[in-house]
Amino acid sequence: MILVMIVAASIHARNGFFTANNGIELPMLYAMGALVLAYTGPGEYSLDRLFGLLWMSNEQYTSITIGIAVAAGVLVIVTRQTLAHRTAPAT
Repeated sequence: MILVMIVAASIHARNGFFTANNGIELPMLYAMGALVLAYTGPGEYSLDRLFGLLWMSNEQYTSITIGIAVAAGVLVIVTRQTLAHRTAPAT
């Protein structure tokens, strides 16, 4: 979710901050919500608890996963911009 919202925010960045102008406010809100859920961990009635995956619910794994998501989001943005420049018609 964080990766997708980083890419969405990069697309909407030229429109400013507020959602009324199709800005980055809503993607950033969703990304912050995903961060909160990532760091608070699974609840008592979660699939992680049911399948015995609580050992993965600590700050170290969360930070590594978020770092990978941010790096992948930046890679997608850079790749998209590179491909856009290559396929742009010459004027």
